[in-house]
Order: sequence, then structure tokens, then C-alpha cells
Amino acid sequence: MCLYCMMNEGWHRLLEYDDVYQTAQAKARERESNYGFEESWDELRDQVTPSGTGR
Repeated sequence: MCLYCMMNEGWHRLLEYDDVYQTAQAKARERESNYGFEESWDELRDQVTPSGTGR
């Protein structure tokens, strides 16, 4: 295998890893943004806000 091909393959693997890493980090930030709840804040607020209060 030529040196250029090996370097290109290395960059390709690094970029693949970076995509996986960035996706995992985004999911972690999303989980932390709602304190571990799977539902969005809007859905939770609708569940705990008494109807008609406007809050």
C-alpha cells in the first residue's frame, strides 16, 4: 500500500471516529439539558401545570 493511501485511510478513520464522538457528545448534552428526563420541558410543564392557570 502506498504512503498516500495509508495516510488517506488514517484521516478517513479519524473523521469517522470524530463523527461518532461528536454524536455521542451531542446526545450527552441533550440528556443533561433536561436533567435526565426523556420528555421535553414543554411536555413536562404541560403535565404538571394545572389547567387554566396559564402558567
